[in-house]
Amino acid sequence: PADAPGSVELACRAARGEYEPMVLALRALRDLESLSIVLEKSPVNGQAPLPPEAIDIRRVRCLRKRTTQYSRRSEYMDMPTYAETIAPHSVGKDATQAYWITAHIPDHTPAGTYTGQLAVREGDRTVAAVPLRITVYPFTLAPLKDTNFGMYYAPRSAPSSAEDRQLVLDAFRDMHNHGLNSVAWFLPLDAPITGDFPTIELDFDSASIAIAMDAFHQSGMNGDFLWCYQTFMPQIGHLLPDEEAYEQAHVAITSAILAEARKRKWPRVIFQPYDEVPSHPGTFPALLRELRCLKKAGATTEHDHLWLKTNRADIVQKGIDQCAPLIDVFTLRYSAKPIFYVDSWQEITRKAQAMGKTLYTYNINNGLAISELESMRFSSGWFFRSVGTGCRGYYLWTWQRGTGSFYNDFDGSTDWIQNYPESPRRWKAAGGPALYWEALREGIDDLKYIQHLERLLQATQTDPGRRAAAQEAAKTLAGLASSIDIEALQNRCVFLECQWERSGKDEDGTRWAEGRFQLPNGWTFETYDDARRTVADMITQLSQ
Repeated sequence: PADAPGSVELACRAARGEYEPMVLALRALRDLESLSIVLEKSPVNGQAPLPPEAIDIRRVRCLRKRTTQYSRRSEYMDMPTYAETIAPHSVGKDATQAYWITAHIPDHTPAGTYTGQLAVREGDRTVAAVPLRITVYPFTLAPLKDTNFGMYYAPRSAPSSAEDRQLVLDAFRDMHNHGLNSVAWFLPLDAPITGDFPTIELDFDSASIAIAMDAFHQSGMNGDFLWCYQTFMPQIGHLLPDEEAYEQAHVAITSAILAEARKRKWPRVIFQPYDEVPSHPGTFPALLRELRCLKKAGATTEHDHLWLKTNRADIVQKGIDQCAPLIDVFTLRYSAKPIFYVDSWQEITRKAQAMGKTLYTYNINNGLAISELESMRFSSGWFFRSVGTGCRGYYLWTWQRGTGSFYNDFDGSTDWIQNYPESPRRWKAAGGPALYWEALREGIDDLKYIQHLERLLQATQTDPGRRAAAQEAAKTLAGLASSIDIEALQNRCVFLECQWERSGKDEDGTRWAEGRFQLPNGWTFETYDDARRTVADMITQLSQ
């Protein structure tokens, strides 16, 4: 506010190595031209400053996004969508412009409070100063434990050129920088096959899977690698005389891939043949054949949208009965009430654990491409300590996929864009990360804080000097999880979708909404930050 500029302060708390966002909203009391936000004074703690590149300042841009991928094109929300690389711009009188400011704390930053200053400039003239305060915690968050977070990544074609390979590496690095430790790779096997079955060789040097694995390692991801490969057999399947020869050939190919994975020290490969077969029941015989061959070769198998019991046709249940025993990892759409599967999520979790199966979830905000920030943060963080207890992974469709322009949601199907590319000519857009992409990282960081504390609690159980503090911390952590209103989620949600505080229709049928756009789980946006701070304080106390 112009009459009290000192009342505004931008502040955050973060662990070493963490990315932590802040939001500054500017309300223009007059027309502003050539406006920019700059880091005027780098945050400093005594004599130790944060480097200027640790502060990333972006302008929040709005797009008209369809409310679901299935709804008619006339139904959309004009909403904050992505954070663009900042450049001089104008803000009209009585308009509000938001800015997304991210602090990336270097790995070896000393703990303490760092203060600096942002400047709001109109041309070369500073019209407002905004104090900046960053508290760095005295610890580094450990990598995720026993949990895979991945994005489905489907290149348009095999990455054959150096430019194609760089695009894959850039995408994987962006995923890693947003907290992901896994990827779901959507390309078939294209390695040339030589020799006579069962003695064969695969040339992996130029194969897409090897390119993906190299990028995986270079990016720093350290989870499992989910390979959605469809089938290995298009190259040679038609040449095989019978089912026995087919199985022998498939096992030889799978074994060669697993041997190459050991040789090159690839991450664990989880094999997914075909995609969502219960929605395409004619593919069940092919899925069954693939799973049998994979298991015979000793591979880890996965399938999505397939569970033990279905409310679909008998032919689907028959296929499930045959395939389910051969599946190691079930990737299912979480829903507040049974929709696709007869069992509730709690029953699914119980049965998966009893069978020794691994449970992942995917697209649990109904695969929407709108800015459901709280859905993204909750589903990748506190979900795993509340309604999603027992789940060990989360995959989302998709990193960057759309039709026509990525900045126009009405020239084809819905655009799923985690990082908007530049479009300087037509849309005059500098590009940048989607806000729900940023929110997903916040949720993953929430889980990292929780897991970090849980490790400390386990390590201090036998320490008499810290036992009482550990017991109190465990009680507090359990209280945070139990404060999530699971009943409200189950009563008001289908999946995990945000809802407006108030909504309705005008007499002419026009829909309207107002208030906050949040997940109905009893928490506010501020609750997440308060919970994070509580967990961080307990980590600091137990680490002393």
